[in-house]
Amino acid sequence: MTRQWARLALAIALLSSLAVMPACQRTVEVQTGTRIVDSQGRVISEDIKTVRVPPETASAYRIVTITQPDSGAQVAALYAEAQKAIAAGDMLLAEKKLAEVVALSPGYGKAQSQLDAIAKGQKVTPDTTPRPTTPTTSTAPPASTTPTATAGALSRWIPDKLTGFTARKAAIDPLAVSREYAPGSGSAATNLVIYAEQFRSSAEAKQALEIQVKQRYPNSASIQTVHSHGTYFGTTTGFAVIGFTSGAVMVAVEAQPESGSAASLKSLLVSVVNQLP
Repeated sequence: MTRQWARLALAIALLSSLAVMPACQRTVEVQTGTRIVDSQGRVISEDIKTVRVPPETASAYRIVTITQPDSGAQVAALYAEAQKAIAAGDMLLAEKKLAEVVALSPGYGKAQSQLDAIAKGQKVTPDTTPRPTTPTTSTAPPASTTPTATAGALSRWIPDKLTGFTARKAAIDPLAVSREYAPGSGSAATNLVIYAEQFRSSAEAKQALEIQVKQRYPNSASIQTVHSHGTYFGTTTGFAVIGFTSGAVMVAVEAQPESGSAASLKSLLVSVVNQLP
């Protein structure tokens, strides 16, 4: 995965951009980082820092809590829900549940083949092979960190199929998702990552775009409408990005050039955004 958007700890990477803040500017202290907990809410590990930022940008910083999946129980529950949805003819729900199964446990049951069949519009029959029953213990994060939207709703921004690329395993968090894509032969990019994060409001998503994308990729900047999205294109040393917001969601598509200038990747990133919702 490219170093700029490594696995959902995006907010932490912003610390370096805060070091040159004017002394006279009023700031507030906020905490930012990632905490990993088990299904009972017990902390497994955390990387949380306190930083000082301008008050108007404070809402863009947060502590993201990731619930570590239980050994097989969560996957079995999701798989069972997917099969019930298929039997009921609810393919939208089935697709969502199957995508979560594949992300957590590639190769589980018939999840991948069913997901592929749904994507192609083919008939899908439920898997009646006996599997573990749904656990009674909830694997949801503590109530204080319950997200405003599930990762399943965000998964549409990291599609399984992307022309010119091969999708790899997705990284899923209650408030954000990301996926790395391997380029095909002859591609101008060596790697590509799509990242999507849910915020409480469209205003917060726009603040995050300003801080996490525009300030970090200030070179070769341009703005244009792509696939009905008002996008920002920019570069930094060795990386290019297109970022935009969709309601309360912020999406960033980043790539690394095979050779030459990162600015040369603009048309490739535009083609990727054209394949997104």
